[in-house]
Amino acid sequence: MLHDVAPDGIARISRESGGVARAQQLLARGVSRKNLRRAVSAESITRVRDGVYAVPGADPEMVRAAQHGGTLGIVSVL
Repeated sequence: MLHDVAPDGIARISRESGGVARAQQLLARGVSRKNLRRAVSAESITRVRDGVYAVPGADPEMVRAAQHGGTLGIVSVL
């Protein structure tokens, strides 16, 4: 079931995924494609790759990996 999720709600869901989320993850949480477009227009999230979105201020390493179709497997704390 799709819900009318506001852009800030989509950003919150994306932050729960580490700042980067795939469209399928968001759709599974009830976000519609229309609301994804609205969130991008409102600059609550940015499209980093087809079907992949990030919140402003997301970890640059995660965004870079997502831009190339990957994910981070291990994050250094150093």
